[in-house]
Amino acid sequence: MKSIEELLAGLGIHTKPTAVPGWPGAPLQMLEVPGAGAEELWRALRAEASATGIWPLIVTGNIDLISENAQFSIEDGSEVPKLLDEAWDIDVPQWLAARRTEEEEDEEGEFAERVVFDVDWDAQGGDLDIDAVGGHREEGKYRETVSIWLVPAQQGWEVPAHLFLGSWNEVPETQQLVALLRSWKKRFGADLFSITHDRMEFDVQRPPTDRAAVEDLAVEQYLVCRDLVDQGYEEISRLASALAGAKAWWFWWD
Repeated sequence: MKSIEELLAGLGIHTKPTAVPGWPGAPLQMLEVPGAGAEELWRALRAEASATGIWPLIVTGNIDLISENAQFSIEDGSEVPKLLDEAWDIDVPQWLAARRTEEEEDEEGEFAERVVFDVDWDAQGGDLDIDAVGGHREEGKYRETVSIWLVPAQQGWEVPAHLFLGSWNEVPETQQLVALLRSWKKRFGADLFSITHDRMEFDVQRPPTDRAAVEDLAVEQYLVCRDLVDQGYEEISRLASALAGAKAWWFWWD
């Protein structure tokens, strides 16, 4: 297996990884790199993830909150292998159907009204790419530096288990996130690109363009993250328009 140091040297990067400060779990390393080159480095590291066993993840925002959430999960008995195993037992379509039923019961019929699409929503509106929404940017400009965490995983969908992501506020539980990310990777080629303490961003290789498929995805993402519509796009049709052909997705939980 190729070492991360060998790969970085081959890319002309001689900065040595350092430990993620304050991380409560198994030792975790990171790189500090210029924001302007972060996407290119992420893609190079992702391409070799199966050989290195390391998944690159751009991490910004309140790192202390990410670490605190992990600490709570560890103290509660969460373990990475167990979380990954439990994720395999989750049937994503069944989970989504159950979540929709729960939402419809809680909203007394209002949820069903929120997922009705305008007949003329713009199916050509999805022009987002990861360079526009990724964590290496802030207010339209590249950050001076960003941290790329080197997560011991061969696939991006494994990352939530290694970092104990989820299971707070309206975010799905960790093993549910793993199952969702694995499903999105299989169906759409979606890879986890960056996170903050309340946001996730994905690079998407095979986004849907068919109207029916895009509408299904919009409802699915709304079930996973209500704030996408309730505090973001405001209408499910506007979310669908943003998703049609989009090479990047983002989720934000208040």
